[in-house]
Amino acid sequence: MTGRTWTDAALAALDAGGPDDAAVDALLGSRSAAVRAAGVTALRRAGRAAEAVDHLADRAGQVRACARWLLRQDGGDPYAHYRGLVTDRRRVTRYAVAGFREVAGQADGPLLHALLDHPDGAVRATALAALRGLGLVVEDAVLLGLLEDPSASVSREAALSLLGVAERLDSAALADRTGPEWPPHTRRAAFRLLRGRGGSAELRAAVAMMTDPDPVLGLYARSTVINWNWLSTLDEGEAHRAELGELLARAARVLDVRRLRLR
Repeated sequence: MTGRTWTDAALAALDAGGPDDAAVDALLGSRSAAVRAAGVTALRRAGRAAEAVDHLADRAGQVRACARWLLRQDGGDPYAHYRGLVTDRRRVTRYAVAGFREVAGQADGPLLHALLDHPDGAVRATALAALRGLGLVVEDAVLLGLLEDPSASVSREAALSLLGVAERLDSAALADRTGPEWPPHTRRAAFRLLRGRGGSAELRAAVAMMTDPDPVLGLYARSTVINWNWLSTLDEGEAHRAELGELLARAARVLDVRRLRLR
């Protein structure tokens, strides 16, 4: 609320007294996205529209949108500037990729795909999200490899991209990635996909991960086991009675007596 009041006062002063570079710079330097957006808009009144390009890769979407509007008003082409940023591996940032996604089309898929091996994990993750947002398909093999990416954000985006096709993935390969030798973010991504598959593959993984050292993963696994419909799994023939009996015995440590008797 204070930021909005201060912004309104600064803009009113600009209207009354003409261009004031110090006031505009103060708006642009704010931590508030709404205030920075107002500062970008004020650049036009201050005769500084050419600076719009400096804000195309702002961390906030509303600021990027204002920068694109100002650039167009000044006769510029935001798409061309974004394309220049995402094709320069030394200058590209996650927010430049996010801005490019906001003006890109499906024909720009190759440019985004080329960023999947960028050294910055944030850039890789944002490129994956952009590809998914544009409805572009990334090969399963590529996405499965990215589950093992050292960046947790990349692994998470890869899992999100695979979630819709989880049923066609190799459950054994996913289960292998839930082992203790993998970092927590890889185990989380693999377990998320196994949960997306459902059925006995999810149950096996949940039982195996009940005591995972990652407290979040362990909690999800135990919750899955506690609420599992064992009879449905048996009736649907997704697992043999002997295997279910073994899994139930392993799960007994997290099931109270009443729940165990019911099962």
